[in-house]
Amino acid sequence: MKAEELVDVEAIRELAKCFQFALGLERNVATAARLHVKTAMMGDLASQGNLTDYRQEIENEAFAGSLRAALATMYENGLGVEKSLAVAYARLMVGRQLGFKDDDGPVRDELYDRDLTMYMDLTSDEKTEAWALFEQCERVAAKQP
Repeated sequence: MKAEELVDVEAIRELAKCFQFALGLERNVATAARLHVKTAMMGDLASQGNLTDYRQEIENEAFAGSLRAALATMYENGLGVEKSLAVAYARLMVGRQLGFKDDDGPVRDELYDRDLTMYMDLTSDEKTEAWALFEQCERVAAKQP
């Protein structure tokens, strides 16, 4: 591993908690979740637990548009939630259909690539479940202000 690839997982997790609980910083659920997802993907069990603790807030933010990608990653990898490719794919479809609040070109391109790759890995039953969840998410999102 190169020196620039070394990351202090604990420091990132603690920064995420600062955003989650407004400890010296303005509360920002989206930033907290992104940081917790990052460290959870690195194997940090505490971050996975933290994601579980405020999953409902993350779901709410996702419907507002800012955490659709992070929520898909959580379900794709079982980070603080039960692993479900169908749910992850549905979240990516919602993002593709309704857009992402943080419309960053490289991130959007990565998400489309993930969308295609994930679709290829889904079973027929998972695709059916994903479409049903997508339609449900669309109905809920349509009710959001």
